[in-house]
Amino acid sequence: MPGIQTKADSDLQQKLSAPQNDDIDVDKASNAQVVDPATSSSRPQVSWHEAIDERSNQAMEELCVMLWRTNVGDGVTIINDTATGSQYSLETSQKATTVPMVTPPEQIISYCQDMELMQEFASLFLNNINQEHQFTSYVSTDFLIGFPYQSMEDVFLHCAIIATGSTFSARPEAAKIGDVFAEFAESLVFSCCRQMPSIKVIQGLSMCSWRSLALGRDHFGWIFISMAAGMCVHLRLHVLALDECDARRLEASEQEIRTFWMFYIIDRTAISILGRNCALPWRRVNVPSFDSTFESSMADLAQVSFAAQCQLWYLHDQHMDQVSDYSSPAKKH
Repeated sequence: MPGIQTKADSDLQQKLSAPQNDDIDVDKASNAQVVDPATSSSRPQVSWHEAIDERSNQAMEELCVMLWRTNVGDGVTIINDTATGSQYSLETSQKATTVPMVTPPEQIISYCQDMELMQEFASLFLNNINQEHQFTSYVSTDFLIGFPYQSMEDVFLHCAIIATGSTFSARPEAAKIGDVFAEFAESLVFSCCRQMPSIKVIQGLSMCSWRSLALGRDHFGWIFISMAAGMCVHLRLHVLALDECDARRLEASEQEIRTFWMFYIIDRTAISILGRNCALPWRRVNVPSFDSTFESSMADLAQVSFAAQCQLWYLHDQHMDQVSDYSSPAKKH
């Protein structure tokens, strides 16, 4: 009858409410800590955070080795990866045996025949921008001799110079002429990168990036500076002070150091305008300072100023990086 509980019902309810022995055994087994008697006394106990930090440091070291072999190792054959890392040989199979020449279009030839025009644009480049940004070591317009019948890398560089210099001209047709030389330079970019990767190509790409940014063509400015970054890495300009370069007996030339810092400043200028990440992070930069390429007593104001800009930008990158670094002590307070 409803409301009357029999003895059988009471026994059944007790069995259902009581914990099962099998469940208890399983819970105990899952919570139990397995201890190896052979190693428990000798192995130090480390926290979870310490173990993660140790693995992270090891992973970063392996990543750095990989970056060295893939990026810095372009054009280098590792013969024996010993502890000293002193056995390397330069790969010569990729070096061009002949100097590629180009056939300039008729419009370029026509403009080049006007020596007054070429001298004006070249002088505007040298007087208005070259010293401030240290694009090239040119101090005169002698590089126009033989232009445009020069090697491919020279034609590319000098077209970039003429196009950049045209932005300072008061001629009504200056913008049109500059675009003609810029388009010709752009048509040579991939051929230069493939056949003649060199410092001159990096210089020309940096100029093209500066000109594009100055004219408001931001997307082209970003493309050119990114290509220049790739060429810097390919020519290992970003690690000229690395110990492995000394092991390979590769001495950094003055022009290599100057070219890298020239690119570095243009890269930082581009990210300031575009609000993007830099093409080559400061953590991957291991290059002698720009002021190591000249004597302080013999340097002009433009060189001293540019060296100071390089130092300031590098310090800026280091400290701004710490602002967003959650492992920084400042973030813990």
